[in-house]
Amino acid sequence: LAFSPDGKHLVSGSSDQTIKLWDVNQQSLVHTFQAHEDHILSIAFSPDGKHLVSGSSDQTIKLWDVNQQSLVHTFNDHENYVLSVGFSPDGKYLVSGSSDQTIKLWDVNQQSLLHTFNGHKYSVLSVGFSPDGKYLVSGSDDQTIKLWDVNQKSLLHTFKGHENYVRSVAFSPDGKYLISGSDDKTIKLWDVKQQSLLHTFQAHEEPIRSAVFSPDGKYFVSGGSDKTIKLWDVNQQSLVHSFKAHEDHILSIAFSPDGKNLVSSSSDQTIKLWDVKQRSLLHTFNGHEDHVLSVAFSPDGKYLASGSSDQTVKLWLGAKWKYWVEAACKRERLNPALVSRKIDSAPEAANTCIYMGNWLDAEKAEFFVKLGLAMAAEGDARKAKRKLQQAFKLDAKNTNLVELNTKANQLAAQALIEQGLELASSGDLKGVVDKLHQASKLDSKNIDSGELSTKANQLAAQTLIGQGLDLAQNFKLNEAEKKIQQAYKLDPINVNLYELDVEIKRIAAQTLIEEGIDDVRQGNVVKAISLYKQAQELSPNSDIDAESWNSLCWFSSIYRYADDYVLDSCEKAINFAKDEESKTIYLDSRGLARALEGDFQGAIEDFQAFLDGPGGRAKDKRKNWIELLKNDKDPFTDQVLEELKYE
Repeated sequence: LAFSPDGKHLVSGSSDQTIKLWDVNQQSLVHTFQAHEDHILSIAFSPDGKHLVSGSSDQTIKLWDVNQQSLVHTFNDHENYVLSVGFSPDGKYLVSGSSDQTIKLWDVNQQSLLHTFNGHKYSVLSVGFSPDGKYLVSGSDDQTIKLWDVNQKSLLHTFKGHENYVRSVAFSPDGKYLISGSDDKTIKLWDVKQQSLLHTFQAHEEPIRSAVFSPDGKYFVSGGSDKTIKLWDVNQQSLVHSFKAHEDHILSIAFSPDGKNLVSSSSDQTIKLWDVKQRSLLHTFNGHEDHVLSVAFSPDGKYLASGSSDQTVKLWLGAKWKYWVEAACKRERLNPALVSRKIDSAPEAANTCIYMGNWLDAEKAEFFVKLGLAMAAEGDARKAKRKLQQAFKLDAKNTNLVELNTKANQLAAQALIEQGLELASSGDLKGVVDKLHQASKLDSKNIDSGELSTKANQLAAQTLIGQGLDLAQNFKLNEAEKKIQQAYKLDPINVNLYELDVEIKRIAAQTLIEEGIDDVRQGNVVKAISLYKQAQELSPNSDIDAESWNSLCWFSSIYRYADDYVLDSCEKAINFAKDEESKTIYLDSRGLARALEGDFQGAIEDFQAFLDGPGGRAKDKRKNWIELLKNDKDPFTDQVLEELKYE
């Protein structure tokens, strides 16, 4: 079950071997796609909504054209059930997971198999792309989660720790984390970059059926056979709330697009809508006559769709919506968010409550006062006073208009001052003058224009300094110096020209080092050495860290370039090492440089120190090098050096 990205269509796949496309607005069947020869197990829209993909027990994946309502291509390479399918974020690729223990990557335009990822020992139950499309994640009956590199078409890491089937895996919206839900009753949170386990969440008493992140990535929910839904805080790595309402297994969970609501479906034949913030049940949707297998929100959050074993798909607008509006408006009447000018939907929500919330005049007046003062707090005194006047007309007895207008002036003046100082931070001094002048007219009694002008100059100077440092990072030193001079003119007391000049050169030198590292990695060793030397000349007192020196030492050697400067960089890396483990790595780099220079004995000593030290990589390889060097043989063929580029 899935909505199209524009929310106009709904698609459902069934055990009757068909896929049906529905028009949401017309609430009618558009087309029935028939071609599969067994159950439909997974279905998805392409990001642009032009195509559908379906996976089936008949071992095939089918690509469909939504507009033409036709079959585009059948992908036949799986050897067992296709359990999971999905598009890449850019729509160029398809991924499929199967009971044949493989994940397959397909080219949509070429309609061809790009790669088969092998590694799982049992069925692949769940598979999906990272938000940026660079990675794939898969969960399997073999109790593992695997992270794959799409471009390199290789396995990056196998996450181990679950003790039973992994039924659900998902990336966080920013792609930094993974969650996995398992039959071992746990959910695990993984760090994608570090490829490590962050936390194991334990609270369910039965297997996990579904786990999904909230749209903002701050939370995730899990549902399982214990009939509960649990809300978890990602940063705090803690249980926020446990929703207990269903009378049978939870089969599907989804967040609303704005993250404010949850919907769950169950074997108890119901769908339940939950308020995330209030941690409460909003409504129970009844009507299905068998297990509700899947549930989804439309992209605009207006509709819910549910698919059931009773052979029906139901579209829900929300029961007793007028009651919901009144109840919500009553609950949120004093919520500061409803009068916020920073929330795009707040004005529309406020108008809905004013006209449909069934508020008393006194309640409306109280709301208009809050709304007016909120407008004043954003610097709009004119609109604020208009709202206060409306409040006075509705409830003159409890509305002190004179006092409120004075307060509105003060709030607006303070807001204008803050806006002016913000403009100062962006360097717009003319805008600052205009804002401070407006503020002074509203509240001259409490505003010291001279003090504010000084503060504005200080902020503008700091902005110019920041711009100067950014320019230095891009190696635009003349422009950077000009920015610093401008800052000095605005705030000569607090701007130290000498210190800033040193800092500009330090930043520029660091930029040169970073460019040098990029060059040496690509084999441009002479250019890299030149950049390192320029950095040293530009900022003699700036310390180049050990890792930067080691990069020059290691990669220069790999490209068979090991002159005195390179050897000196090896020495500096070793001398500046922050710990013993780093030092052994740098000794390994120097060993390579020494060997290439013909100093076999020195190389042997360095490689042996590497072997004797903590940590380290590919130690068997180093042992072999030592043996060859002892026999006066050079182990560093072109092939060996090429392999070391990727070590």
